[in-house]
Amino acid sequence: MILARHVQELVSFKTPSPAVVSLYLDIDGGRSPGAALSASYKGLADSALGALTQELQAVEQALEEPRLRSERGLAVFSSRRFRLLRICTLPEPVKTRLVVDDKPFLGPLLNLVDQYQRYGVAVVTPQGARFLEYFMGRVRELPEQAISAEGACGSRAALARAAAARLETLSRQLKFQRVIVACAGDLRPLVIELLHRFLRDNLIVDDVVDHDWSAEAVRAHICAAESQARRLREFVAAQRLIDEAGDRAALGLRRTLDAAQRGRAKTLLVRDGFTKLGRRCAGCARLSLDDTKCAACGAGTETVFDLIGELCDRAMEQGAQVLRMLHRTPLDNVGYVGVELRSVSAGTSLPLAAPQPAPVP
Repeated sequence: MILARHVQELVSFKTPSPAVVSLYLDIDGGRSPGAALSASYKGLADSALGALTQELQAVEQALEEPRLRSERGLAVFSSRRFRLLRICTLPEPVKTRLVVDDKPFLGPLLNLVDQYQRYGVAVVTPQGARFLEYFMGRVRELPEQAISAEGACGSRAALARAAAARLETLSRQLKFQRVIVACAGDLRPLVIELLHRFLRDNLIVDDVVDHDWSAEAVRAHICAAESQARRLREFVAAQRLIDEAGDRAALGLRRTLDAAQRGRAKTLLVRDGFTKLGRRCAGCARLSLDDTKCAACGAGTETVFDLIGELCDRAMEQGAQVLRMLHRTPLDNVGYVGVELRSVSAGTSLPLAAPQPAPVP
């Protein structure tokens, strides 16, 4: 699980020279992490690859864990010299790429992290209280935080006070954005009444989670509820985009490409699994569907096998949020992709194509 402190550590991590390897690996559909890692070497000069040999060998060894094969994407940040190795499992696929810099390349990771809420779970029964953390489809039990009824002096009121206080402490420490409280019987009003107002405003009262459920059962229950909520959010976002088509939104791949290359991408919506071949200008990096010569500068173009991945990168470089639509929405009927547009002030000049960062120095 990606903990809040892991994200903060990566944001703060910086080295005196380019010594941090950032890897994003697409392992959707059962592709092995090793194969995705090999694909990330494409385009590297032999000298650059040689300089990274030991670093990449350590990463390759860490990626041999069987549990990683069930993921859709991975983000790996490594710097042997400065004792960094962080592997983040991702619930959505990412474009395979390798970047070397003096700090982690976090754009794709933060784009995903911002779309998911971190849940704290308290299960309170007369026997005691259990606490769990859930984020991005992963759950972990916090056994060291558990409270027994005897440890809370035996009374129900004392147990409720101890459980509420522990949940508030964990919420601050672990940065919970929502809390789920499952209480037996008359413990529920006791616990809820004692919670800070901020927690009550972000509270989910759950009658389904049972005190003897395993962490996996809790994960599956929350994951199902989160999927239903996401389905609704995606439908609303897609319909809103369609309603605003014109001055405030662009629909379809060709119009979306044009908007992104003019620096106007604010929020990009794209259907999960949508892929397309395309072209990229060798001179100015302009993307197109089928132009053999660049319409902007006239230079020749080269084949891009993952045009959608390139488009997502282009949007994120502009600070846009990229939302992958995991469920069927009205967007499926208008080309599977669309973009909410940034407003343009009079006299503002926007680039036709964003520069593409070099993967390695």
